[in-house]
Amino acid sequence: MDFNQLYKKYLLNELSDAELQTFMDLLADVDEECVWELEEVLACSEGEELLSPEKTNLIYEQITGESLVSSRVSLWRRYKYLSVAAIFIAFLFSSLYFWRQQQENTYAPQQELLSIHNPTKFVKSIFLKDGTKVLLKQGSRLAVLSDFDSDTLRQVKVEGEAYFEVAKNQGKPFCIVESGAFDVRVLGTAFNFTNSTDQNKLVLNHGKVRVAHGEKQSLVHPGEEISYNAKTLDFDKHLVDTVASNLWTYSLLTFEKEPLIHIFDDLNSLYPEAKLQLKEAYKGEIFTGYLPANDLDKSLVILNKAFNITIISKR
Repeated sequence: MDFNQLYKKYLLNELSDAELQTFMDLLADVDEECVWELEEVLACSEGEELLSPEKTNLIYEQITGESLVSSRVSLWRRYKYLSVAAIFIAFLFSSLYFWRQQQENTYAPQQELLSIHNPTKFVKSIFLKDGTKVLLKQGSRLAVLSDFDSDTLRQVKVEGEAYFEVAKNQGKPFCIVESGAFDVRVLGTAFNFTNSTDQNKLVLNHGKVRVAHGEKQSLVHPGEEISYNAKTLDFDKHLVDTVASNLWTYSLLTFEKEPLIHIFDDLNSLYPEAKLQLKEAYKGEIFTGYLPANDLDKSLVILNKAFNITIISKR
């Protein structure tokens, strides 16, 4: 049953408890322009059985807190009460939207139903229960926090970096929570998400994504990278090369004007057993290029040749 069908049943006070829960969840995500206008709400009763006096009285009581004097209600009054209900819904839509944002942006830590770690030197491919495909970067971890069948939100947690191709489900938004400075909410899209000690960002390939930090929110469009700036207390957003951002999914590490100390940290996290060491004088030097994530020796050769000196070596 789609949103407007549930909307109509809500106005007629015919929703079951399960349908009411679904309606409230969808109400926070549906675009406002998709909600029926007042005329459409009135038209939904044409050719159908009119509201019974009992239902009319119940709706009126819910809105005004008072009971109708007479149980016999004329047609024009029924339309009047339905109009009041429609106006009430518009107000409810606006209020509930902001309430849900506040609630969903302050997730309490949740129990992990499933935890997947990638300790290998290769990218790990995962298919979640709903059909969502996840490419998990080396050294990263993905945790599933909700039951995709019974819960109204599909919630996961990321430590490290992962690429998502989210299976579309209008009734169950896909959310990344407890994963850095901001939460992510989508319906069906493809994006790259990073949550590491020195980076927390999202790059959108296609679709639409909403991110939130407390009450601060922002929409992300294809080709944009977004992160939260703790100094300005706002989101930083700019255009990027999405192909370059996703090269790691082909086991390639890509760097653009990256300080060597950051590259050194990445290699150390991938190969802790190698106990790499970096020359102190070169920590601030900049490198642009690609390194094979699954071949440490080749990566060291590329870096050392780029500077014509051994800057990183094994102990």
